[in-house]
Amino acid sequence: MGKYKQKIKDRAKNFKLSSEDLHNLYDLFYMIDNNKLREKGISDWHIKFFKRIEKATMPNIYCKKECENVDN
Repeated sequence: MGKYKQKIKDRAKNFKLSSEDLHNLYDLFYMIDNNKLREKGISDWHIKFFKRIEKATMPNIYCKKECENVDN
């Protein structure tokens, strides 16, 4: 199990999402039926995952002072 966990960590270091990937995942959130996720018991995970993606794709919603001078 230790070797498996190390292999996963090594692969995760090289794993990167493009901006298009993030936006596609964000759009996917609205295509999924939350009632079915609730039945399967994964709606909480889904919402937390969505919020993480939303922070990356729409930072202006989540950061105030830090993002004001980003473009300057």
